[in-house]
Amino acid sequence: IVRASSTADAIRLVRAAQEEAAVQDDDRTVASCTRLMAALAEGEIGLGDQNAVVARFLGEDRCLAALGRARSLSTSGDQETAVQVLIDAVGEAAALDGFVDGATTVYRSFDSYASRVLYNRARAGAGAPSRASADAGKRVEVVPDSYYLCHLEITQLLEHSFERTEEALRFGQRAIELGPATAAGYRQLGRAYMLVGDMENAAAVLEEGLLIAVQPSDIAMAYYQLAYVLWKAGAAGGRGMLPKSLMTSSSMAMQATAELRGAGGGDGVALPPREVVDEELAKHAVPVAPTAEVLEALGSGASAAVDVGMFPVARNLLALRLRYRPDDALVNVLRSLGE
Repeated sequence: IVRASSTADAIRLVRAAQEEAAVQDDDRTVASCTRLMAALAEGEIGLGDQNAVVARFLGEDRCLAALGRARSLSTSGDQETAVQVLIDAVGEAAALDGFVDGATTVYRSFDSYASRVLYNRARAGAGAPSRASADAGKRVEVVPDSYYLCHLEITQLLEHSFERTEEALRFGQRAIELGPATAAGYRQLGRAYMLVGDMENAAAVLEEGLLIAVQPSDIAMAYYQLAYVLWKAGAAGGRGMLPKSLMTSSSMAMQATAELRGAGGGDGVALPPREVVDEELAKHAVPVAPTAEVLEALGSGASAAVDVGMFPVARNLLALRLRYRPDDALVNVLRSLGE
């Protein structure tokens, strides 16, 4: 649409999409196309403004508005009202937009190209995450990011409330259902379990999240949380997570360094070789993230994206893989993808 030569051409493209949606009985897309055609005809959005086109097609984002209001209320100390604003928005979205999983259609959220690749491979039976395999053969609709973020925010706001513990866990579990290949949900639910003293479930959720984690900050934070959970549970191997957290990303460096200094009783922090740390994790049956399966998926995903000319996607996936497995030849490939 943004490449259309004229408004009439853009409207023609939208009408064609609307007719296709009508054949598939996709009433939501039919309505979205009507809204977009009206905006184009009235000159309310520019042809080249991709964000405006997408925003008008999607319509008003009630969850995004609720997030802004809830964060303002939370900052002023009114967390109870903030939670209710978010719960109401999520309920309206489920009722009005139909974001409810069924026998043939599921609603999912993704935070990166990598999470989409991992999810689709799992649906096809090609590896982790295991939760996604249950979606095999079903139609997948993508929910707005704000809908997913509302679930995370509700879980976070409720995690300190002993009276509403079950609600916090329920919204955290739904966040993982929405984003089975997105690490943020696992970290948030793991933290919620941890704060209610359920260290067994906290560890299980965090370890499951490590099986699909690809972003360095997500991995570092998960290992830091897992170190605390295992230590509180009296399990062996908890301290081994801290060096891994430090090695992966600087996002948790201050906290992890302080913990290691406290454990060593000195000011310096001497990190063991990466191989030693990974062996220690494996010895205690803790996933070494990113896993070999995830790295293989990033590589094959980048290759497939190149084959079909999706070079920005290929560059994103390859850059992520090279962070963990440097390769001089592939660095030159990465440069060429930027061209």
